[in-house]
Amino acid sequence: MRTAGIIVLVYGILGFIIGIINTIRGHGPDFTGLVFVAIGGLLIYLDYQKKKELEKGIQLKKGAINMENNDINSIPGIEGSQDQSNNEKNTPIHRYPALRTIAGVYMVLAWIIGIVAIITTFYFLSEKGMQIFGLVSLIVGGLLALGLAAISESIKVFLDIEYNTRKASEK
Repeated sequence: MRTAGIIVLVYGILGFIIGIINTIRGHGPDFTGLVFVAIGGLLIYLDYQKKKELEKGIQLKKGAINMENNDINSIPGIEGSQDQSNNEKNTPIHRYPALRTIAGVYMVLAWIIGIVAIITTFYFLSEKGMQIFGLVSLIVGGLLALGLAAISESIKVFLDIEYNTRKASEK
């Protein structure tokens, strides 16, 4: 998926650059390359998230294997800890996958709005008498992108807090 994302991203960047050149030449705005940039970025981001979750799962499994190799039941005062580790194996690594997806969508929207804000800024700066709209576009678009990115990261922080709290309560 990463290779496809890179190919689509490069194609989108080239199309976007050609669109900007055509806009400057006066052929009218053409931002179709931006769509491919967004799709390519989304594919790369999803591949990165998938690899990150797989690495966390491998680390958790290694920890469970190390716990099983030590004979925990031989420690006085701990009974049934083997049953508890079996229950932990059945517990999903990450809960609330819908919230993770929503956080990803917010981050992608933040990037798209940020890129569109930059594009519209250059577009309005190239037009006579429209420079003020370019400045407004940059400020408003930047604030929107920053706000959406903050919402995305806040959701991730809450999910990490839930994960850490759950792991601490299982110990």
